[in-house]
Amino acid sequence: MADRADPARQHCADAVAAAFVYDRARTVAAFAAALAADPAVQPTAAPGFWEMPSTGHADLARAYLRHGRPLDARTVLTVALLTFEHNRELTALLREATPGRAA
Repeated sequence: MADRADPARQHCADAVAAAFVYDRARTVAAFAAALAADPAVQPTAAPGFWEMPSTGHADLARAYLRHGRPLDARTVLTVALLTFEHNRELTALLREATPGRAA
């Protein structure tokens, strides 16, 4: 498992770096690569994760949704909305990640 964790953690670090320069495509791709490399990776442990812009949190949620992990997406979005209150993108993604919730 350690051999899978190192590349996954590097992908998370790459995603966070991309988020800081608002490279949305690279951010989503790097988070998705991390999840593919090691489903147990903890993106929130990446240095700078909690300081990155709201778009980075949205992009992680998108990666989780693409990997069929709506609960993880909802968790990230719920926590991100505590910091980025009234963020339309995060709110819309949370609705998308919550089955049965009215739009």
